[in-house]
Amino acid sequence: MRTGRALGERARSETTDAAGRATSELLPHFNTISYRELGERIEALAADLYGHPEAGLVAGDFVAILGFPGIDYTLVDLTCARLGAVVVPLPTTAPLTQLVPIATEVQPRVMAVASGNLELAVDVVLAGPTPERMVVFDYRAGLENERERYERAVARLADRGVRVETLETALERGRGYGEAPVLAGDADRLAALLYTSGSTELPKGAMYTERMTTGYWVSASTLPMISLMFLPLSHYGGRAALSTTLAGGGVAYFTASADMSTFFEDLALVRPTLFTLVPRLCDMVGQRFHGEVGRRLAEGADQSAAEAGAREFMQQSLFGNRCIAAACGSAPQSAELTALVESVLDTHLIVAYGATETGGVMVDWRVQRPPVTDYELIDVADFLSQVSAVS
Repeated sequence: MRTGRALGERARSETTDAAGRATSELLPHFNTISYRELGERIEALAADLYGHPEAGLVAGDFVAILGFPGIDYTLVDLTCARLGAVVVPLPTTAPLTQLVPIATEVQPRVMAVASGNLELAVDVVLAGPTPERMVVFDYRAGLENERERYERAVARLADRGVRVETLETALERGRGYGEAPVLAGDADRLAALLYTSGSTELPKGAMYTERMTTGYWVSASTLPMISLMFLPLSHYGGRAALSTTLAGGGVAYFTASADMSTFFEDLALVRPTLFTLVPRLCDMVGQRFHGEVGRRLAEGADQSAAEAGAREFMQQSLFGNRCIAAACGSAPQSAELTALVESVLDTHLIVAYGATETGGVMVDWRVQRPPVTDYELIDVADFLSQVSAVS
């Protein structure tokens, strides 16, 4: 088993605020765990989920995960693969009205929930199906707000018979159990349900088999993989980026906040070699570049010198000057913005397109076969006339 670093997330310190309550502050470095440590935790959690006397998990059972990606989230996700369970990553941005139908359709035996999303998860359970267990991860008992949130969840679910406990409790208990059985591989088994965004109608669960989910693991790159993860793991792109990094023996670092407020700070600390972007982040890069240019112009530099200085600053101090590969997908963006990001990263920006239901279908304007078997281009006028006829 590899012993190098596998996963990292921002270190935090606990301090006391003016009201005397413990609070958490980000530190300017990342804590990491090794592949060996990750493997040991997966085995411990698998042993607990399988061998738990009240609700032993078996292959084919559904496990829903709600939370922001991080070390604990990845641990639960990979443990589902270890047991042959079907992972259902729930989008944290979805409203209760979308999450309840998903949970009702899936009927998860276990829900794994980040501490910060615990109240929403309880609302889902009270309005929908009742899982046998709720495992709370990213939980810090030293913080009063998290401890109080946890205690409220236990009290609110007491009448529903849901066993609420922390991930650390499950890991500690699992270390005392025997090893969970290793299942024979089944390429056609259902491994994950990824729900669409629901931007046009109710979300639909895209069925991912084991063959589909292991594609990135068996075609690992030989490039040195250091990634900064910001996409949710309910997103096809986020899962692909994480799998690609780990399959290559790299290290995946997770951004500290879901709202991207710490993105550039995290970026400067990580100095990734592999960039997975979306248009929103490209916009942020463009805005930062123009801001740096404006600052230099205000200091008296001419346009050319200001742009060169801004580009050098972003390459060296922000991006770390060791980018090997970069890709952007999920929505169109202008050629001008693409060219700007390429100049800042000093590498070609691969433009990709795909969907939850299909995976990647186009890379740098080349249709991917598979998964595409056939396609037809319809001009806008014909397309609109067809839509009007249907409606």
